[in-house]
Amino acid sequence: MAAQDTIARLDASLERAGTDIKIFRAASFVECRARVRGLSAQELRPGSTGGQGTFRAILSPTKFTVAGAAVSLPIKITDKVLWNGSQRSITYVWPVIMDGQVVRIEADFMG
Repeated sequence: MAAQDTIARLDASLERAGTDIKIFRAASFVECRARVRGLSAQELRPGSTGGQGTFRAILSPTKFTVAGAAVSLPIKITDKVLWNGSQRSITYVWPVIMDGQVVRIEADFMG
């Protein structure tokens, strides 16, 4: 499967079963859909800070790669997430790459 097909499938899946979030960088933000779930202590990635209220968001790169995107790739640990009415800190970001292109972003956050 080509990278573009993988991204299109992820976009369709997030549209059906995702939730609306915002990714902030300074005063700019991008609204997008994400699949968010809570993490257990065993699922935390090395280097990620652990604690109660740690979540993982699965994001598509689509909204971050369009011309003029207010927040562009890569997503950074200095960026913030607005989810479920609260702004939260990103603690770890893992881009999934296929054929040299980001096809999915996994971002852990706390708060």
